[in-house]
Amino acid sequence: VKVSREIQKEFAKKYHIQDKNVLMYVGRLSLEKNLEVLLKVFREVVSKDPTVQLVIVGGGPILEEIGRAHV
Repeated sequence: VKVSREIQKEFAKKYHIQDKNVLMYVGRLSLEKNLEVLLKVFREVVSKDPTVQLVIVGGGPILEEIGRAHV
């Protein structure tokens, strides 16, 4: 899906995403998706480049747990 530049700018402003490298996960937030692997890898990435941001979009049974995850 192609998203207009205007919508991209609005999204970035709303979620405080600046001119940084952004990794994004879009999907269901559930145990079988193994999101703990994503968070572990992101910790490694951000330790090498602290400007990288992770955006997680979705909903599901582990939404609150993911929201409490500290990188």
